[in-house]
Amino acid sequence: ESLDECGVCGGPGAIYECGCSDIPAGSCDCDGNVLDECGVCGGPGAIYECGCSDIPAGACDCDGNVLDACGVCGGQAEICSGCTDETACNFNPLAQINDGTCTNQGCNDVTACNFNAADFCDVDCIYPVFGDDCNGSPGICGPGTYWNPSNQRCEVFLPGDVDFDNCVDLNDLLGFLAVYNNCQDTSGGEFFCGVEYVHYHGYDYQTVLIGTDCWFAENLRTLTFQNGDTLPSNLTGLQWATTQNPAMTVYGEGEGYTGNCCPVDGPDADNELYNGQIYGRLYNGWAKNDSRELCPSGWHVSTVLDWNSLVACFGGYELAGDALKGTDVLFEDWQPSGNEHFKALPGGYRDQEAGEFYYRGSRAGFWAQENASHRSIYNGNQIQSTDVSLQDGYSIRCVKD
Repeated sequence: ESLDECGVCGGPGAIYECGCSDIPAGSCDCDGNVLDECGVCGGPGAIYECGCSDIPAGACDCDGNVLDACGVCGGQAEICSGCTDETACNFNPLAQINDGTCTNQGCNDVTACNFNAADFCDVDCIYPVFGDDCNGSPGICGPGTYWNPSNQRCEVFLPGDVDFDNCVDLNDLLGFLAVYNNCQDTSGGEFFCGVEYVHYHGYDYQTVLIGTDCWFAENLRTLTFQNGDTLPSNLTGLQWATTQNPAMTVYGEGEGYTGNCCPVDGPDADNELYNGQIYGRLYNGWAKNDSRELCPSGWHVSTVLDWNSLVACFGGYELAGDALKGTDVLFEDWQPSGNEHFKALPGGYRDQEAGEFYYRGSRAGFWAQENASHRSIYNGNQIQSTDVSLQDGYSIRCVKD
């Protein structure tokens, strides 16, 4: 017999993994190399930033995270700076750093007459009273007065110009002295608008004259639009929170009432019949903005200008709250001051997020006609003026055209 290539007489030849021999015990190849901690045969070991590999392209750590807007690796901020004050109207829940832009006043709506590009919120926006023109129309104001486009009112050129002759002189003083110390008890005065009641869709609404405006003295409760089209009602909380169509409700209606969400809801908060009779109905923003109109012919949903005029009669937004309240037999803390004309009652509202009901007994909320503007009266003197979601449900007062 002859030697094979491995030098073995009559051997089988180079039949092993390494030719004439097998891989040495503990090795991973024929050169005697071993696996490193990264599992590479004869590899250099965990020499990279992440051990056995480098940081992935575009990442900031070995887990593949990236920098957020605040420069934090793996952070959650989509927006780093903004308004972090939850009480501000431009609060941004995504912001982590307050940039000093928080504000609770100003009108940023370019269609408003008092638009200010430096403002961040649409608060107390004033819109044209006549068509789309903030400048009014010729002949709108009388002698000695001019049209102020920013507040949509006629104002005197000269304060103190009683006789409107463009001069403040002795005649004005004499005119003032002629009525000086002329006092009158108006507690029993007439506040009706010529008609004590307005019959609309089967119900007689009381009216009240405040200043030069005739208001409903109670909340709207109609089931239909002016043309008779029925408003959707009895929506569940989910349906209310997701609809973008006109809808109405009564406090405590359907699945929207949780029964234990708000201690201030008071007794029998889910008594729909009682709530409907006392507080009227709550309407979402799409209902009050609908072209079919909710108020009777010759009447309209109260505007920002209507509210401004109303509160001016009672000392302004800081003071008029108590003067506009009515007596609620269920809630002793709801105390009106003086005569009750407007008769605002704490009927609460329906929330946009889950369609739940809140604050019966401590809040009277009313829609204004413009956009998502609304007014709320709480247990105090102040009236709050803010923009809200059209998804919310608030009361409505009608004003005579």
